Amino acid sequence: MNGQSRMTSVAKAGAATAAQRETAEPGNPLHVGAPMPGAIVTGAVTAGQQVKAGATLLSLEAMRMKT
Repeated sequence: MNGQSRMTSVAKAGAATAAQRETAEPGNPLHVGAPMPGAIVTGAVTAGQQVKAGATLLSLEAMRMKT
């Protein structure tokens, strides 16, 4: 936002509560819903790659803003 990176976190699989966003695929706790409608513009990891907490996974663009 305004040229600054923002960090977000994802709850552990199976720790969903009613207050959290719906998953991308209902019934699959490994899918995460996006914070807004948009398009993935970059992917920083590959399928099956192990990542550490806080690692950048992808960039999402909506209304010319990248998240």
